[in-house]
Amino acid sequence: MAAADIPELIKSTGGKHMTTIDKLRRDAAFVENEEWLIRNLTDRDKETYIRTLKGVSKIPQIYETEGFKEFAWKDALTSDSALTLAVERKSDHVYVGECMIRNPDTDCIEIGLDIAVQYQNRGIGTSVLRLLTAEIHRRFPDKKITARIYSDNDQSQRMIKKLGAKKVGEEPAEIAAAMAIMNEISKEMNVEMGKDLILPDGSHIDLFEL
Repeated sequence: MAAADIPELIKSTGGKHMTTIDKLRRDAAFVENEEWLIRNLTDRDKETYIRTLKGVSKIPQIYETEGFKEFAWKDALTSDSALTLAVERKSDHVYVGECMIRNPDTDCIEIGLDIAVQYQNRGIGTSVLRLLTAEIHRRFPDKKITARIYSDNDQSQRMIKKLGAKKVGEEPAEIAAAMAIMNEISKEMNVEMGKDLILPDGSHIDLFEL
């Protein structure tokens, strides 16, 4: 991959300390093996990235608004707290999803993963997470790795437990807070939140450590 393919992501720091995310964005690839390439996003990933988010979102309608699509893409490229990486299948260069590394400058790094709907239930998530977590442990051996997963997301719960993750807590309040924020955003954009967003009683976010 040519350096010219990498979008101009690093803003002028004005003499301030460069963050870990800034440094990670300078390299095209984060990690790869024979099967997968986990790399920084490029300009040509935009439509696929948005389509993947829409496919896994609880409010896919919001990704039909140009304003929100632009916001989501800009945030993926420039967020100060999270690095978003594309997951590419090396055999045919197909974009199968994206993963996130949050707060790498703290003692506890949080990870996330979205696999495009058409590539789910094929073992891809487990394979990619194994590669991602191994590389994070290699680069940051003294830091913990955590993941937040909805209690009713059975597929993701099974996947992360395959990697040896242990549940270390619950965060019941975060769901309500997140839904409230999304509800306000949807109102501003004249998008109705579907009834499927009503969370079942007792739902919460499980916190896992890998």
